[in-house]
Amino acid sequence: MSVNGRSKKPYIGTPKFVKYLTEERGIVPELAPELPGRVVPQICSIGFCEKERKWYGWGCSIKRRGGGNRTLRGFRVGQVIKVGSIETQFAFPLREIEKEPALNRSVKPGFKIKTLEDARRAAIAYSDALRYRGWW
Repeated sequence: MSVNGRSKKPYIGTPKFVKYLTEERGIVPELAPELPGRVVPQICSIGFCEKERKWYGWGCSIKRRGGGNRTLRGFRVGQVIKVGSIETQFAFPLREIEKEPALNRSVKPGFKIKTLEDARRAAIAYSDALRYRGWW
């Protein structure tokens, strides 16, 4: 995986962020599944932590002067998604989702995570909402 964005491999982030994810948190980054009809940069925005048995989603907002503002959220079995959480919001305008329902990867408020696959789905919804709302 790339840490500098110059490789054709998926991009994870700066060396400092990669170290934080992989060494300090134990998260193994991966690409979220592609969306139909969308050209998406090869950026890892989800990952799994075996030790915590959690899926994580993340994003980054670039500030005007140096650095960025990163957000990272974990999802585990037994967790309930709260009303107003970003992963419950559509990543695309409703008119686009009506034309292409597969674009809606959000989860409903009150969604209970019952399996690790559900946790992965919530992590994807979280990273989608960040990415397509200008966080990437």
